[in-house]
This record gives sequence, structure tokens and C-alpha cells, in this order.
Amino acid sequence: MLLGLLVVAQGCGVRPPTPKEQQAVQEQSKSIVFLRLPIKSHLRLAKVETGLGSKIVQNISPSSEAKIEGWYYFVLEPGVYCLSVLDNADPRSAKKVQDFWLEVDKGRPLLYAGTLSLGMHRGAYTEVKVTDEPEAARAFAASAFAGYGEPAASLVRPVGGEPAPDGGRDLMPLGVAATCGANLVSPQWVKRGATRLTGLDQESGGSALGALGGGGPGAGALAAGVLLYLATATTLGAVHGLSQKKRFQPCVQDLINEIQEMDLAARLRRELGDQLGKHSKPAPVILAGDGDFYAQAARQLLKTVLHTDLRRIQIRECQQRGAFAVEIVLWCRLLDVAGEKAVRQLALVYTNIAPYHSGSGKLEHEVRTWKSSTCRKMQDYCGPEGRQLFREEVAVGLRYLVEKLMFEVGILQRKP
Repeated sequence: MLLGLLVVAQGCGVRPPTPKEQQAVQEQSKSIVFLRLPIKSHLRLAKVETGLGSKIVQNISPSSEAKIEGWYYFVLEPGVYCLSVLDNADPRSAKKVQDFWLEVDKGRPLLYAGTLSLGMHRGAYTEVKVTDEPEAARAFAASAFAGYGEPAASLVRPVGGEPAPDGGRDLMPLGVAATCGANLVSPQWVKRGATRLTGLDQESGGSALGALGGGGPGAGALAAGVLLYLATATTLGAVHGLSQKKRFQPCVQDLINEIQEMDLAARLRRELGDQLGKHSKPAPVILAGDGDFYAQAARQLLKTVLHTDLRRIQIRECQQRGAFAVEIVLWCRLLDVAGEKAVRQLALVYTNIAPYHSGSGKLEHEVRTWKSSTCRKMQDYCGPEGRQLFREEVAVGLRYLVEKLMFEVGILQRKP
């Protein structure tokens, strides 16, 4: 079981979508996302909504012919993903070349993410260029995924970008929209228990076990003993994790109920209006949270739209073991109304995560707020004042997230 957690499937498989995957696409719970990658490379995916570290994914082609031409696909749930392009070294030591945002919208069965070309300098890959090949994409989709209709374009976009140098004046007149698609993510109690007893996580575990493969007298017995210890520790840790999960489940459910009662989209909308109104002239126009943002903005003669969406609210363990903090992720898109396209995308996070936690601290695509959330014992969230503490922490988090957003888009020129 432990080895299964530490080893991720590699390589380039050849197969069409499985019947289970096809059913999921037909039910609109997943989408087929395809791209062209002419040069052999490894890819990693991290979903913003889960808060987990990225994993290397297997490059799958629907046919041998498609593989030769560099066409690969994934079957993904709706959400926002960070797609990392790595060089073509051994997956365990591959270096990242560049990160991209990939948006998978619900209700779109077939998405084309672009053609990725790797640039090389002095024998090393240094950049990734994204181009749009609509005719080639349509031809490939018609032959490989017949029955799903025309593919929609959802080209990956580079992570990053610089704040506007003019105080955000080039964005005006500006519209603001706020939505919330977040649910509360509970601590991964079972995984946490196993990690604390073994001392290994997904990032370090593979290299630790690989070190056991060396030769020498007694190497085999040493490896067997270590694996036996890891198996025992993993089982004991999982049992402890299950007991913790059972203990705190009623408390987590109370916090889930609190989120449903808070109307977070309305709270975010008010925070955006208050803070942006103080620092931008003219004041932004608040748009409805549903419908076509481009159409709404065009009717009001707006130049850009800042769409913010709460994508993750999580109870995450702090650096101090046994203490937990609220983590909030705000997904932001700066939309150009005339061109009807996103010109900037970023994920902002209000957190206080533990660096040893598997995957955390390695979410380089998430931009942290200047101030961190407050660490507390889990029992504090479960006591008589627990829901009030949680509500206040979320309010503070929204304030710091909007503050950081204003800096990132150039409206706020320096740290408050």
C-alpha cells in the first residue's frame, strides 16, 4: 500500500478512454482534455480545489498514430489546475521548465489545451511556447473522440505576471464579480497519521526507498527491515487517523453548515467593493455573480472585469504540529472585455501551512497573502465559540486576500 502511494505511473500509454471514463464524460462529471506535445516531456498536475501537491501524470494517447504526432489526453474533473511542464529526464529527477493554468469548465466534454513546444538553450529546456492549432485539433478530435462534438478551446496560460505599473489606471473602468464554488476540505486524518509515524510523505518517500537499493553486505536485510517497519507504522498511523476523523467529524460538519449560512459570495463582493472603492477611481462596478460577465460589462461600457471565485476553504495543519488554521484560496481572472479573453490569472492563498506536510509548501503556483492565518487547536473550532472563531477567521482571510489581489493587479502600489 505504501509503495503504491510513493510510485506514480510513468511513461506514455496508448489506449482510448475507458468505458468508465466515457460514462463520466457523458454525465458531465469529467471532461476529455487534450493537447499536443511534440517533444517527449513529463507533465505534473495540481488541482487548486484540493490543496494537494502536484503529481506526475501519465501521457496517454488514444492511438499509436496519435502518439507519433504528439497528441495526449487526460480525463479530468471540472476545476482549475496547475500544469507543470518538466524536461525529459528521469521523472524522479526531472526539472520543471514552466507552470501553466488550465481551466476545465463543467459541461464541456472535449477541451483543447493547446500545442506546447519546448525551447532549448545550451542543451537544456528553458521555456515553453503555447500555440493554437484549431484545424489540427478539430481533425484529431474528429478521428480520436468522435461523438463528443467540436472541441472547445481552453488554452493553457502561463502562471505569473507583473503588477500594472500605472496604479491600475489602465484597467478602468473596471467591473468586479464575486462567486463561490468552495466547500470545506477537512484535514486528511488517515494520511496525516501515516505520515507522522513513518516520517515519509509522497515527495520524500520515493527517494528514501530508492536509497535502500544500494549493494553491499546486509543491504537486502536492511531494506526488508525498513519496509517491514514502514508497513507497520503506516497501519498504526492509519488507525490513529481514523480515530481522529471520527472524533472531529461532528465539528467539521458544523463548520460546513456555517459556510453554507455565511453567503461567502456576498461577503466577498462587499469586501471587494469596500477596498477597491478606497483605492481606485472611478469606483468599480459590481456585476451579478452569474451570467455572461463580458455581456454585462459591455452594456456598462467597462474595459476590464475582475472575476474572483472562492475555490477552497480548508482546515490545514500548521507548522506547530497539532495546531490547525483556516486556509482560503481565491481564484482570480482579469478579463479584457473587448477581446473577450482572460489576460491574467492567479490563485491567492491565505494560509499557515506546515512545511513538512505532503505537498504543502510546494504549491508554488499559489501566491500567499502577506499575513498568515491563526493557528489553533482543533478543539477550539469544536467548542462553544468554534463557529464564531471560524466566521471571524474567514472574514479576516477575505480582507487580506482582496488586499493582496489589489497589489497583484497594480491598484495597490506597495504593501500596506
